[in-house]
Amino acid sequence: MTSDDIFENCTHRFPIEHVYKNCTNTTNQCELIQNLYSARMVFHWLNLYLSTFCFVVSAILNIYCLFTTVYIFHNLSDEIRKHYVFVLSRFLSSIFAVVSLLTMEKVLYLETSPVSFTFYAIGFSVYNFSMDSLLLSYIMISLITYFGVVHPGFYRNNITLRSLYITLGFIWIGSLSIAIPLSLYQSAINAPGPIECDLHYCAKVVEWITFSFVCLALSLTILLTAFVLVSLYWYHFKAKKNGIEIPKVTARARIRLTWTFFALIVFSIVELFPEGIVIVSDQYDLNTCESFYAADKLLVQTIVNSLETFMGSVVFMADPIMNIFFDKNISQTVKLQLTWIKKKLSMSPPKK
Repeated sequence: MTSDDIFENCTHRFPIEHVYKNCTNTTNQCELIQNLYSARMVFHWLNLYLSTFCFVVSAILNIYCLFTTVYIFHNLSDEIRKHYVFVLSRFLSSIFAVVSLLTMEKVLYLETSPVSFTFYAIGFSVYNFSMDSLLLSYIMISLITYFGVVHPGFYRNNITLRSLYITLGFIWIGSLSIAIPLSLYQSAINAPGPIECDLHYCAKVVEWITFSFVCLALSLTILLTAFVLVSLYWYHFKAKKNGIEIPKVTARARIRLTWTFFALIVFSIVELFPEGIVIVSDQYDLNTCESFYAADKLLVQTIVNSLETFMGSVVFMADPIMNIFFDKNISQTVKLQLTWIKKKLSMSPPKK
């Protein structure tokens, strides 16, 4: 009786063999699975060493900024609170994104047994929801900044705190509505479950839908942010030309929005370039037979994907730092906290 295990005569066995059990068009399966497993391990460990530190630091910074902003929020007037509704949402979305990435990376890179459909469904849902809500928060922050600076009358009379809360609720509901169905099919690609999604047709459709949606969302966000940024600089130029004094808060808003625009460009490079390569060429997908047959040529992909993850982690880490330095209220609160800590340390009795 012929065994279905094509790796049964291999000296070394690997936990990823079940993924390639149907890749039978080779007589060199033992060497190929070893090469592929080595490429995976290089990718995994590079990601762990390069990005985990940045992800942990960014999670700590975003949590710190979230609690600091919540404290500030309760001590502000409703008029100023309007600016911070989506700043809080952005911190929260970043925390969800970073924690979901950290959890999925740790489990996928260090777990020896196959990961369940439920794990993928929860992980992808949290990540997709957080990224969708993050992009929409960027859009709302840009719009609020635009109306607050360029059309202050409209901002005071028509944009209320209640309307922003309602908008935030719609953003979260919309993000969940998009994230959950897409995440279920992404999970079906990676693990068996209640939904079947074959690698040759369904997976490609899901990849194209995901890629198209990300392209559209990032393009709209970047274009809108660019429009607001140009408008702010033009407003500053006209005011300076007419001898009108510009408040410092406007300059800070321009700096924060410039960073936001830069962060969106980095996000676009990180999200779209590697994903485009995966869709165009199957050999860059580690879970296909084509990649198995070309396992000795996957080292370049491991380095590219590792750098992609590292760049994304740096953006998540830098975002709260920019708010600490260029948001007046957050910056002042951080300085007060540091002064209090310094005072407490100076008052502590010296050790004998």
